[in-house]
Amino acid sequence: MSKRDDVSRYYDSNAAVQKVVTYSFIVNIVGSVFTLFSAGTFFHFIILLQFIASFINILFSWLTNFIFFPAAERARRKTLIDNAFDLDTTIDETDGYYNNDLSPSIEKLILNAFESIYFTLNLSQKMIPREAIKSLGAIIVLIITLNVFTTNELPLIVLQVVFSSSYILGMINLILYYYRLKSLYDDFYKCLITEKTCSDITIIHLVSLCVEYEIIKGSQQIKISSKLFKELNPKLSANWDKLKTKCIYYHN
Repeated sequence: MSKRDDVSRYYDSNAAVQKVVTYSFIVNIVGSVFTLFSAGTFFHFIILLQFIASFINILFSWLTNFIFFPAAERARRKTLIDNAFDLDTTIDETDGYYNNDLSPSIEKLILNAFESIYFTLNLSQKMIPREAIKSLGAIIVLIITLNVFTTNELPLIVLQVVFSSSYILGMINLILYYYRLKSLYDDFYKCLITEKTCSDITIIHLVSLCVEYEIIKGSQQIKISSKLFKELNPKLSANWDKLKTKCIYYHN
């Protein structure tokens, strides 16, 4: 378990923004259901509430996707390099975030990346059922919107279509993310554990996979649930401690 992780504050800021996204999602879902049983002034109040919730959801989703999450990822990449090569390129420090005791080297960088992929792969897999529920809720909102509202509520219809589409596409993105990580994990496992090769060609291949992992994270912008991470971290850390000892770098 990490003794010090200065980068966590960036992810905490992102998590705070993400909470607003979650709460506005819930308000919009509940509001959509209420529109089926309301009329008159209360119906118009629900419409206004949904409009505000949808707008806030889209706005804060944009903030987390393009400002807070990328800032956290940039900080994490810097500490990844610092930890792997014993450098000092950032004021942010980590102690115990990466669970291997290799000396500063390209091998340490590779093992750090393998560890990150292992954790992210398992966490993203656990996120899929939860995101599927959200996508189902988004589909329900879209169906209600298209059947209840008229052209008089066109701005709300547009917002709801954008709102629902973002969650449906987000679910598809998460599934693609998981399978891309699975492919990377299998390649690392094959090189470091199954074949136990450490030739220059293998190292170059593994470094390219490290870069690909960072590209995948940056392009698909999947935000791992901090609550889920805290819940599963003890078990995943224990499993990683066993897995890493099978790697060629520990055998050597």
